[in-house]
Amino acid sequence: FNLTWQIPPDWTGVRAYHTVSTPSYVLSDGTLQVFGTTVSYQYSPAALSADFPNLESTSAGSGSSGSDVVTLTFAVLGTDANGDSAIRTRTVMIFHDRLYSVDGQVRGGDVE
Repeated sequence: FNLTWQIPPDWTGVRAYHTVSTPSYVLSDGTLQVFGTTVSYQYSPAALSADFPNLESTSAGSGSSGSDVVTLTFAVLGTDANGDSAIRTRTVMIFHDRLYSVDGQVRGGDVE
């Protein structure tokens, strides 16, 4: 999966972070490179399986129980046009051949 999302063009000082996990392990975490007003991440089950051989990512099974559930969490932080701190998040859950995504936006402690 290639995941890309837009950052509001009036944000400054933008930073982006990711965490990839299963219920048992944090598989990957760190910063993401920001390109102008875009942040991208490429999810590669094969690359993760090289570091975590017990990760079931290419099961012969089918449906949502065919492999481990993997959760990808992303956070983009910056300062909006009003000078306020702003955070946008996205959580993606992968159930073998199904992808579920939830977007969130938090400013000043309130969820919009």
